[in-house]
Amino acid sequence: MPAELLLSLAPGLGDRGQVNYAQLGEGTVNFYPDGEGYLVNYPGKTDIFKRPQQPPASLGTPPALGTPITRVLAFRDVRGAEHVVFVRGAELCVMYGNGYRVLYTFAGQDFEGGAYFPALFVHEAKLIIANLGDPVLLWDGVKEVHPLGVQETPLPPQPRTGKAPYTEESGAGDGRAYGPWKYRTYWWPGAHPSNGPGRNLGADGTSKTHTLTELVVQFFDEYGNHGPPSPPSNTADVKPDTMTPAPPGLNEIYTNSPEFENPEWLVFDYYPPQVETHIVGVRVGRTLNLNLDGGAGARGVYFTEVVIPDTTTCRGVCLLSDGQLANATPIDALVRGPTQAALGASWNRRIVLAGHEDPFEASISDVGLFGQFKTTYRCADHIKAVLPLGDRLVFVTRSSVETLYESNVSNGALAVLEQDRGYGSLYGRSFVEVGGAVFGLWNEGFGFYDGTKLTLVPAPYFLEALYVDQRSYVYSATKLGDWYYLAVRKDAVTEGNNYLLMFHLRTHQWYLQEESVYDVAAWQGALLGCNDSIYQLFRGRAAEATLLVKGLVPPERDYLSQRALTSVRLLVEPTAVATLELEVDGELNVDPATSTLRPFHTLPSKAAADRMTHPLPYWSTDYQYAQEPGWVAPRDVWIAAVYNLLVSGYSHSLKLTAPAGHPVRLKALGLTFSDDGRGVVG
Repeated sequence: MPAELLLSLAPGLGDRGQVNYAQLGEGTVNFYPDGEGYLVNYPGKTDIFKRPQQPPASLGTPPALGTPITRVLAFRDVRGAEHVVFVRGAELCVMYGNGYRVLYTFAGQDFEGGAYFPALFVHEAKLIIANLGDPVLLWDGVKEVHPLGVQETPLPPQPRTGKAPYTEESGAGDGRAYGPWKYRTYWWPGAHPSNGPGRNLGADGTSKTHTLTELVVQFFDEYGNHGPPSPPSNTADVKPDTMTPAPPGLNEIYTNSPEFENPEWLVFDYYPPQVETHIVGVRVGRTLNLNLDGGAGARGVYFTEVVIPDTTTCRGVCLLSDGQLANATPIDALVRGPTQAALGASWNRRIVLAGHEDPFEASISDVGLFGQFKTTYRCADHIKAVLPLGDRLVFVTRSSVETLYESNVSNGALAVLEQDRGYGSLYGRSFVEVGGAVFGLWNEGFGFYDGTKLTLVPAPYFLEALYVDQRSYVYSATKLGDWYYLAVRKDAVTEGNNYLLMFHLRTHQWYLQEESVYDVAAWQGALLGCNDSIYQLFRGRAAEATLLVKGLVPPERDYLSQRALTSVRLLVEPTAVATLELEVDGELNVDPATSTLRPFHTLPSKAAADRMTHPLPYWSTDYQYAQEPGWVAPRDVWIAAVYNLLVSGYSHSLKLTAPAGHPVRLKALGLTFSDDGRGVVG
């Protein structure tokens, strides 16, 4: 009996070729390795919502199955509570028991049918949501969803000047508590100012001078992020502090003095925030003296006059002289809240946004103050992905990849590390971060980029030809353990994704699962997918699976000599009790230059296995390959395929179909070829 050829089933999908292992060819679907040396058929998915016929009221009502769920993400908030957030139609929702609640309704850019595909990412235990046409949003898992940073611009404050009213220390209540001029329409802080614009001195350092000044208002949120300052107020003229004669007959009110100090105060009114309820306070800025007579101020340069940590107060008094004001914190007039975006990432205590109305531009927040933006970076082409790599930040565009780094950690200055114009990607949603590098689909193919160098990985040609469509907007990729998952549309014939591409990041093996998901995300060690509901993938009922191996040739034989495959055996874990269908074809390779036959002409199928239903096992200890310890396990059995007719040809292909409903665990193929070309019927 000819020696039996043992072929491992582990290497995954590959291009057709003469190989010494069972390379899985085009048409193989729903098989993947289980980490124990077996190939198993895809277990399908399980809805994470319970949908009984008549659910009790306490159980909660899951989302209806009619509206597509296009985005899903799990994150843990600042309290440690875990949330599963998803986008259903135009609604941003969060799971709540067996039901859900709506957090926000999008009004910006959607796709045909009202489906929204916003970018969802986590920054410092807070969820960030970016959808072009809507404000960039933040949800901390506790309060309601609100805009990221401060995007509301205040109205300009209204300054006015006035004299301080008299206050009677004795509190006699004789009606003189507000002085002879009675009620004043400005706020009285209760004491004469010891400083203020009215006490500014001229250039000689002794004479008092008029103060011309402008004010601005700036809102801030609970994280310290500031929004844009208001337009400047009208210029206020504050007269110098002088000694004023007392009115006749009222000297006794002013401590029996013919003169009294009567400073002029600068009072301002402003409008509290009208739109953004997450604003918690107001910063008021003022210029130094704009007066040309020794004035040190400049328009547009503001210093903090006062910080008011609430939004109920609506007016105040300037109590600082120019000498004090010059030492106060400057108002950052360049800071802005985020503009609308469709892409984003969290990087080194910053938030990076792209996908703006200008597709070349990215916005980068200040360090620590993740909701205020001053820095912009302009790429060479339309930005398709933003990827953090530790101390580096990578922008992938249609035709370039550009890497930034922090050139000065103390002040957060950024500089360009690399600008590579030789490669880019149209498939921005295919990228994930992998241990200091990024992996995804580039224009040249799948590969790793470490910030300076692109390293492509071999992939079967048919994956790109059949399962990738650059016009699709519903790509979604994630990394779970050593596996990379990419949801794609096969042949671009469906509305949503209908296949799940798997790549093992260490062994570089490819597998393909037939599964319809718009988005995928990691959750509690499992993989979530969403379509009409949210599902745990690889946690359901076994799906039908097909394994196709091509290019099988006799070992150590002349390839030009015709040989015949006479025996096929499967190394199977014995709990796989399903009926397996095996088809074997002969393939004739002919050089078109020397033959009239078509190249790769496939002979008709001569034999199909007799639909074996777990025949009596052939234990591995009965055969010569029992000496191969890598393939011997206590529960492994050989299942033999019996032929009705001989299949002949230069090479052979094998197609194995496992029906739905039963888990199947395959380890290897055993093949026997005839010595004389005629073969032996098994």
